[in-house]
Amino acid sequence: MTLVPFELAFPLSAALAVFGIGLVVWLSGKWSRGNVLFAHIAFTLALWTSVDWFRTLEPTALPLQVIIWRMLFYLSIALAPAIAIHLSCVIARRPLSRAGMLAYAVAVLEFVLIDTAFLMRSVFGYVEQGTRLLNVGATLGLAFSIVAAFCIAMALYPTVCDTAAKYHDRRRVTYGILILLTYLAADVTQFVVTPTPFPYVLVMTVLSAVFFFVSSAAFIRAKLLDVNFAALESLFLVLAAGSVVTVLRASTFTEGIVALLGAMLIGLFGIRAIRVVRDESRRRHELERINTELKALDTARRDLVASVAHQLRGPLGGIRFAADMFERGDYGPLTPEGKQVMRHIQTGADRLLELAETSLNVARVEAGIFQSMPTDIDVAAELRDLMGDLDLKARTKGVTIESKFRSVPARLRLDKEALRNAVFNVLDNAVKYTDRGRIALDAACEDRHLVISVSDTGAGLTQTDLSHLFQKFSRGEEAKKRSIDGSGLGLYVSKRLIEEMGGTISAGSAGLGKGSTFRIRIPIAS
Repeated sequence: MTLVPFELAFPLSAALAVFGIGLVVWLSGKWSRGNVLFAHIAFTLALWTSVDWFRTLEPTALPLQVIIWRMLFYLSIALAPAIAIHLSCVIARRPLSRAGMLAYAVAVLEFVLIDTAFLMRSVFGYVEQGTRLLNVGATLGLAFSIVAAFCIAMALYPTVCDTAAKYHDRRRVTYGILILLTYLAADVTQFVVTPTPFPYVLVMTVLSAVFFFVSSAAFIRAKLLDVNFAALESLFLVLAAGSVVTVLRASTFTEGIVALLGAMLIGLFGIRAIRVVRDESRRRHELERINTELKALDTARRDLVASVAHQLRGPLGGIRFAADMFERGDYGPLTPEGKQVMRHIQTGADRLLELAETSLNVARVEAGIFQSMPTDIDVAAELRDLMGDLDLKARTKGVTIESKFRSVPARLRLDKEALRNAVFNVLDNAVKYTDRGRIALDAACEDRHLVISVSDTGAGLTQTDLSHLFQKFSRGEEAKKRSIDGSGLGLYVSKRLIEEMGGTISAGSAGLGKGSTFRIRIPIAS
């Protein structure tokens, strides 16, 4: 003889699976109000689904055991609507309302009514009066469950229909509604009495299966009640429930031992697999947290750089303007030595302005707030102006800057500031790394593109230098050997600005000491 008849094997498996998911949720947050309420619902539903199995054991149980079991059963069906309303408040992220507190008072009244009817029928022998009172309690229970379903709909359904709410919140609330309505449907089933046989076991098995799979989906997909639940855990609960029922279904000692060993293997494998999944999930969440913090730090760094660079531009511009006025003699003639000092001040201010502008452009590009704004400009005039800014620095080193413009219209539609900044960085680099000879700038229009080539007779580049030339803070070997001033950001900024305009930049060199050539290609806006 087996402890579980065949017709009750599936209901008991469903009950154990529901009990398991309630236990897992409770263990994942013992002090969480929502987790405790969900666990209570799961344990209650498991109790209802296994009612017929308990009834098969009733003839061999003690009278006191039967009384205690029936009191627990009546208490569970009386409290069900109040628990459901309470959990709906948790899902809606609201405190328990007055209606919820009233629901608990009604639940206690209903329990007293039903339990009194049971005692009148089974203990004191007032069968007719007890039956009438039980019918009143059943009617009150049905009405209570229907009112609870209405209260849950009123509390949660507006969030489902709110298009302004986040998709995650709408999905979470939708799962909550399905879980609670399934639970209340199971509660209503406890009060249904018909003259024809009612398929109680089948209905409860289906409702338990629906509750289990909807709850699993809610925890896996929507993180309902902030429970971190994996699909593997859901599968393990089903296998564990089936294995326990298999042990209870054994009819001989050998079958029992084999079934028990199988259940133990499933349990060990499931626990190990769940631990691996949870550890991996914990590591993933930790990496996500670290990544979020790093992004926040990077944003703060860019904001700081942009703020400092922006604040520096004003004072540095003032210094340069004042030095220029002194050099021109606006405040009286200067000695040749005085003029030389003023030129040094201007050069230093220009250098600081260049660094501030470069840092500001880096912050803009990396923050994604740089926007190319094409306007009609005289490209030749702008490029000549850039060469004029660097001419004094080049002549001081004995380097000449030459230019050639081929088929360049008087007006082209390009981003003026991005073009000037990008080309200036390339020209400035050429001046820094060329000690003698010349620098040649060649500009032409080809196939609706502006093509600018900057060649020099300077230090040249190795293949290693070329491979990481446009990376942030990258500097060539010659720069390191000769301690040439620079931040390693100029070419990086040039590349990013040109790419923002839809163009490309490339570099080439025959080797060290053989100069280098930079080629810029920018599409001309319509």
